[in-house]
Amino acid sequence: MYRPPPGPYNASSYGSPVQPGPGGSPWQGPPSVPGSESVSPAAAAWKEHQTAEGRKYWFNTVTRQSTWEKPKELLTPEEKALMNSPWKEYTTPQGKKYYSNSQTKETVWEMPAEYKELTEKAQAAKEKAAQEASKMSAFTAGIEKLSRFEPPPSATLLAQTPAVEFATREEAEKAFNKLLKETGVKPDWTWEQTMRAIITHPLYRALKTLGERKAAFHAFIDKEAKREREQREERETKQRMSFFHMLENTREIKPYTRFRNAAKLLANHPAFTQLKPEKQREIYFEEYVHGLQRREKDRLRELRKSSMERFADLLRNIPEITYKTKWKEAQSIYLRRPEFEDPKAFEGMDSLDFLSVFEEHSRQLWETPLEELNQMIRDGRRKERKAREAFKSLLDELLEKRLINAHTMWKEIYPHIKDDQRYLDLLGVRDSTPLDFLWDLLDTLDEQLYQQKKIIYDKLKQHDFEVTTETSYEEYLAIISQDEQISQKVPEENVKYIFQHLQNKAEHRLKEEKRRQEKKLRKKMDALRHALKRLEPPVSLESEWKDIRPRAETLPEFQDIEDEENRVEAFNKFIKRLKEKQNEQDDDEDEEGIIKEDEDTSYSRHRRSRSRVSKRHSRHSIRRESDRDSDHGFSDEERAKKRRRKRHLPRPDGYDYPVETGHSSAEEGEALDEYVQSTKHLGTSEDGDAQGWMIWCNRRGVDRYASSCWKRDREILDRDVSRKYFKPWLRFVLTIWLYHVTAIDHPSFSDSEYRDRRAAITQIAKQYRVGQTIPSVDYNAFEINTWSNVYCDVKKLYPTHACEEYSKMFDMLEQKGVFSERTIPQLESVSAFLKERTGFTILPVMGFVIPRHFMNALAFRVFCSVQYLRHPARPHFTPEPDICHEMLGHVPMFADPNFADLSQEIGLASLGASDEQIDKLSALYWATAEFGLCRQEGGIRAYGAALLSSSGELEYSLSEQATVQPFDANTIASRKYTGTEYQPVK
Repeated sequence: MYRPPPGPYNASSYGSPVQPGPGGSPWQGPPSVPGSESVSPAAAAWKEHQTAEGRKYWFNTVTRQSTWEKPKELLTPEEKALMNSPWKEYTTPQGKKYYSNSQTKETVWEMPAEYKELTEKAQAAKEKAAQEASKMSAFTAGIEKLSRFEPPPSATLLAQTPAVEFATREEAEKAFNKLLKETGVKPDWTWEQTMRAIITHPLYRALKTLGERKAAFHAFIDKEAKREREQREERETKQRMSFFHMLENTREIKPYTRFRNAAKLLANHPAFTQLKPEKQREIYFEEYVHGLQRREKDRLRELRKSSMERFADLLRNIPEITYKTKWKEAQSIYLRRPEFEDPKAFEGMDSLDFLSVFEEHSRQLWETPLEELNQMIRDGRRKERKAREAFKSLLDELLEKRLINAHTMWKEIYPHIKDDQRYLDLLGVRDSTPLDFLWDLLDTLDEQLYQQKKIIYDKLKQHDFEVTTETSYEEYLAIISQDEQISQKVPEENVKYIFQHLQNKAEHRLKEEKRRQEKKLRKKMDALRHALKRLEPPVSLESEWKDIRPRAETLPEFQDIEDEENRVEAFNKFIKRLKEKQNEQDDDEDEEGIIKEDEDTSYSRHRRSRSRVSKRHSRHSIRRESDRDSDHGFSDEERAKKRRRKRHLPRPDGYDYPVETGHSSAEEGEALDEYVQSTKHLGTSEDGDAQGWMIWCNRRGVDRYASSCWKRDREILDRDVSRKYFKPWLRFVLTIWLYHVTAIDHPSFSDSEYRDRRAAITQIAKQYRVGQTIPSVDYNAFEINTWSNVYCDVKKLYPTHACEEYSKMFDMLEQKGVFSERTIPQLESVSAFLKERTGFTILPVMGFVIPRHFMNALAFRVFCSVQYLRHPARPHFTPEPDICHEMLGHVPMFADPNFADLSQEIGLASLGASDEQIDKLSALYWATAEFGLCRQEGGIRAYGAALLSSSGELEYSLSEQATVQPFDANTIASRKYTGTEYQPVK
C-alpha cells in the first residue's frame, strides 16, 4: 500500500526536497573545479580509450559507436576552426608533407600562414586544457582523500529520503516516468547523467531495484526518441507538402527549371523561407522537378503509343499495302491519306516509329504466305521421303530376285528400273540419287561378303587347304560343306564367287612369280654378256658359240644360267652389239657407242620400270577383291569410303606412283596398297627427272603405314628403307620417322608390351574425324605415374628456367583445372581452352607428322598432337613427341596470344612453299618453338617446347655444357638437328 512521505513533503509536487547536509547546511553538490567548464550531455557520452599499441580512439556510451577521429562534441573552438579551414595537410608515400586548398585546388609544400596560425591556436588551447586537467586531477585527488573520512552526501540524503510505495508496479513505473519527464531527461542522456539529476528525489525509489530503474529509463528514452522522431517527420512532411504546394502554384516552374533560377523567383515566399537549410530546399526542389519530368515522359509515352496504334490501324485499312510492298512504296501511299493532314494526328512519333510500325504490319502480312510456303516445303519433303522409301523397296525386290549382288554395276540394273515409276519419282530429289542408294546397298552387301569371306577363310585355314589354279570347285565345296554354319550364312552364289576370287589370287601369284623369275633370268643373261667382254682372247665377230663355250664354262655367270638356249641368246645379243660397233667410223664413235650401250641399258630398265607400274595399275581391276582382304585393320566407315573412292575416281593410265612393286612383307604391302589407292599424285616431268615431282602427301596413308611399321622389327625396317622400294620423297619421310621412333638404345622400340599399348592408343586418333568430339583415352596407372613424375620434375624448374609468358599460362591452366599432377589432360578439354584463349584447336594424330603438314596446320591455328606417353624407363627424355611434350611444352605457349600469332605466321609461310623452303622453316621452328631460349629479368629463360617438357633437356640447356648462340635466321635455316640426344647448340 502506498505511504505518503512524512513531514513537509508535498505529494502533489515532485520537486527535489532540500535536506540538511552533513554540517547542518543543505548539500549543494561537489565543489566546482577551477577552470572547468560545463560539459554537454552529448560530449559526456564520449569516452577516450587507448589500444594495446597506444593508439587513441573514442567510444560513445549511448550509440555504442567507436571512431579513430576525435568527435566534434569534444573539439575545442580552435580545433573546429582548424577543421573548417580549406587548407588540409597530406603526406606523400615518401613521408613528405604538403598542403592542399579544397576551394582553390592549390597545392604547396610550405605550411600556409592561415593554416599555421590556426595550428598554433589549437596547440595553445591543447596545452591550456592539459594544465587545467592536471589541476583538476590534483583537486580530485584531495576530494578522494577527504571522502575517506566523510560519507557521500548523496548517500546520506538517499538514506534520509523516505521510501515511496505504490500498490502496483505499473503505478510505480508510471510515477518514475513522470519524474523523468519533469526532470527534463532527453533521449541523448546517459543513465549516469540521469541518476545524478534524480537520485535525491523520493520517487527515484518508486522502483525497488536498480535494474528496474534502468529498464524504465531505457524504455522512457526510446519512447521519447520515437516521439521526437515522429514530430520531426511530421514537421518535415508539412514543410515538404507546403513547399510542393508552393511549387505547384508557381507557373514559372517547369520540368527543365534550375534550382538557382527558382530560388531567385521564390526568395520571398513564406514556404520557401521557412525551410531553413538551403540543401533541404534544393533536395525538395529536385524531387519535385523529377516528378514533373517523369509525368512528362509518361505523357509523351502514352501519346506516342496511341499515335502508333492509330498509324497501325491506318495501315490495316489501306488495301494497296500488301506483304510485297516496300517501305519506300508504302510511304508514298499513306502520305496521301487525309489523316496526315492533321498535324496532331500522329504526335509524338518520329521516323523510326513509323518504320517500326510498318515492319510489324509487314510481318503480320507475311504470316499467311509464309505458312503456305512452309506447308509446301513440308509436303515436298514428305513426297521426297516417300520416293526414297519406294526406291529402297524397289532395290529390295531386285535383291530378292538375285539381280543385285556385291559386284553389280549400275548399267546392269538400269534396264530393270528405267521404266519403273518408283525410279522416275526419285529423279530430281535433292541430296539423294538412285546411284547413291545403290552404292549404299552395295556397301551393305560388300560388308556381308567380307564377313562371309572371313568365315570361309577360317574354315580353309582350319583344314590347311589352299586353293590353287588346279583346285576344282568340287574339292573346295567338299571342305566348305562340312560346316553347316557356312551353308546357312553364305549364299551359294557368294560361295562360288569366293572360290573364283581365290583362284584369281592364286593365278596372280603364279604370274608374279613367273615375272620375278624372268627378271632374274634377264639379269643373269646381261651379266653373261658383260662377262664375255672380259674373255681373253676377246670374242670377235667371226666367233661361234661352239668355239666360245669351252672358254666360257668357267665363268660364274655361265653357270648361273641353266638353260643352254638362254646362254646362246645372250651370246647372239653380244655378237649383235659388236656388229653395231663395227659399223662406227672411228674410235671416238666406238667409245660413244659404249656409252650409248649403257644409256640403252638404263633406258630399257626405266621403260621396264614404267611398264611394271603400268602393268601394276592394269592389275588393279584384278586386285580389287584381293585388296578387300587387306581391310581387316580398317573400320566399317573407312572400308565404305575406300569403296566409294574406287567408284568415284577411277585412276587413268600413265600415272606414276611413289612406291614400286616388291613389298617385303604382307603388312607393308597392305599398308602401301591402301596408301596408293587413297593418294592423288602427279607424274614426273617429260625428261624423267625426279626433281620435277609435285607431291600431295596423304596424312592418313602415312599414318597407316607408320602404324603397320610400328609392329615390325627394326632390322626389317632398316632393310626395307635402304632397298629403295620407295620414291625419294617418301623414303625421306619414312627415314625421318624411323629416326625418331626407333632411336638407338631407346627402350620404347624394344619393349613389345609398350608397343602394343601405344598401338592401341594410336587407333583412337586413327578413327577420329574432323568435327567430332576428340575421344578420351583411359590411361592406366603406369601411364599416370609417368605423367606425374614428368610433371613434378619440370614444374620444379619452371620458376628459374621458364620464360614469364609460359609460367603465366601454366598457372592459368592449373587454375582452370586443365593441368594437374595426377590427371593426364584429355585433348578435348585442352582444345576448348586454347580455342577460348587464342583460337587454336587440337587435331589428334597417330605419330610423327612431316614438317609440311605440321606447319600447314598451324596456318589454320590447328595443332597436331599425339595421345600416347613416353616409355616409363626414360621419363625425362624422349626422342619423339608424346602427350607430355605436347601438353607441357606446346600448349602453354599456344595459349599466349603473341606466340599463337607467330606460330600462325610460320604456318602461312609454309603454304605453297618449296621443299627447300620447308626445310628452312622446319629448322627455324626447331630452333625457336622447340629449343628456343630468350633473355628475361637479366637471365636466360626457355620457351621451347622440347626444353620445357623434359627436365633433363631443360637443365642441360641452361648449364655450362650447352652452347648458347644469338639468333641468326640464315645460320639456323641451314643447320641440321637430331632428336636422339640433347641439343648441343641452343
